[in-house]
Amino acid sequence: MTSVLLLALAPTFFVMLLGYSAGRLRIANNMHVAELNIVVMTYALPAALLLAVASTKWSALVAQWALLLSLAVMMMVTYAVWYLYQRLGRKQDSGEAALQSLAVGQPNFAAAGFPVITALVGPGHLSTAARAIAAGSLLPSPVTLALLELDQRRSASKSDTKDTSKSSGTRTAMAAVHALSKPIVLVPAFGLFVSSIG
Repeated sequence: MTSVLLLALAPTFFVMLLGYSAGRLRIANNMHVAELNIVVMTYALPAALLLAVASTKWSALVAQWALLLSLAVMMMVTYAVWYLYQRLGRKQDSGEAALQSLAVGQPNFAAAGFPVITALVGPGHLSTAARAIAAGSLLPSPVTLALLELDQRRSASKSDTKDTSKSSGTRTAMAAVHALSKPIVLVPAFGLFVSSIG
């Protein structure tokens, strides 16, 4: 069992080691991390999520609705508890608390779940990871994006006098709309639609 898990996780850790080595040897400039994050979050990860969710049969997604519901509830409960702890206990700003809550509440099913499930029970069971990814993409991810957007707008309104006329409700609504328009949210939802029409 241990050797199976090691073989399943070896590619993930190998890629992490490559990235670390590239930074240490100055092959890759860490001043361009923001651009790499944009590529990953706007193109690469949404494409992987689309493939994972859309290629899962709709009947398989519907048949295990209880699993999807329990994953969604546990992610959001963990997210909320950690967010409140960061905000009230550690006095973090809402953006930082949201990012930490996402890291704590949403497991990395895409990078770690796929290889582990494939190694342990075979590729036929990847629909479980796909459901978990869909739950994470449709619940904690949009909440985090909305909180980050709201935090950014709040900071901008403090420095910009013309933005102070907008109420907090308007800023919240705009942040939610902007968060829901991100590819990381829209693409898994589209994947669910593709899966539903077969």
